[in-house]
Amino acid sequence: MSIFTINNSAPDVSVVSLQREAAILNGDNAGQLKNGNMVRDVIGTIYNYALEVEPKDYNLAAYDSLYDAITAPMENYPFSAPFGQGELYFDAHVASVSDELWHMNSSINLWDKLAFTAIAREPQRYYGETWSLGSGTGNGVFTLDGVSFNASVAKLERTGRVQDNKGERSISGMIGREIVGTFYNFSMQIDQGDVREYDRLYYALTAPVDSHLLVIPYGQNMLTFQAYITRANDQLIHASEDVNIWGNLEIDFMAMAPARR
Repeated sequence: MSIFTINNSAPDVSVVSLQREAAILNGDNAGQLKNGNMVRDVIGTIYNYALEVEPKDYNLAAYDSLYDAITAPMENYPFSAPFGQGELYFDAHVASVSDELWHMNSSINLWDKLAFTAIAREPQRYYGETWSLGSGTGNGVFTLDGVSFNASVAKLERTGRVQDNKGERSISGMIGREIVGTFYNFSMQIDQGDVREYDRLYYALTAPVDSHLLVIPYGQNMLTFQAYITRANDQLIHASEDVNIWGNLEIDFMAMAPARR
């Protein structure tokens, strides 16, 4: 049984890889002010899915049918895929598809490594929605909006950026700078600890909100600041009737304002 459906059909193929790609969309009024502060105009969150599948030996026709379906000249079609411990249903289209001919002879052509992305027609979550962050058991690394979740932080990187409004060289060769301040941004990779806490953390991280209150390591102390998120990617590691295990979550926390001026 396939873990995804397309056009109300569950293709009998093997799923090699399934990734979620969350994008938190800004509206026309978003941008950075001259003082360095970020203004968000969040519209909503879109979840797209990138898949790679291969045929099953006993049912090559299902692979060919799937290829024909996702390359059909249609505007959209119903699509569903795992989301947390459930499923997400939405209308999607596929912009590009690729695979390769692995073997051929006089009786059969065997294609493989079919890769495509199901792109949502509209946001699945909109700004102003009602949702609850809930509570967490703690991971000891960071807190989001006052809650620390039981998730494994596999990697944490920080980037310090001194921003100026000019930074142009004069005719003499000197740089004239108008320093706005220093931004500290963080990139994180998260794996699953507790299954349901990971799902709630992912839901919070991809919420269509302007920003989050983030407390994160800085030197030998902790840095507290308002951070915004524009994108988050993770991968389905294991799927069964009992549990979906997600991991390899990559997330960037961008400062809403300079930490130092």
